[in-house]
Amino acid sequence: MERQIHNRKKRIEAKRQDVIAAATATIEAIAERRIDAYEGWQQVCGIFQSNAGLGLPELKQFVVVEIEGVHPNSTLSVTKELRDTIWQNAVRFLVAR
Repeated sequence: MERQIHNRKKRIEAKRQDVIAAATATIEAIAERRIDAYEGWQQVCGIFQSNAGLGLPELKQFVVVEIEGVHPNSTLSVTKELRDTIWQNAVRFLVAR
């Protein structure tokens, strides 16, 4: 059984670390091509949005990628070029960490 953290700041920091670790694992899977790049990007965007209250600047550079005209909740064509761009961003994100 996991021990509860009673200190609010420590509890929030522990939650942040867990969320960042989960998102980073997904980004690593994208970079290693173990999962589809677009689906992985959607997963990381979901993690980012679900935990927006934690303030996750570490993930923002991956979630807010420089793909012209693409927003995580928009309608778009998922092409090979889009998947390659997401894959390249995943590799850059991991190298920068």
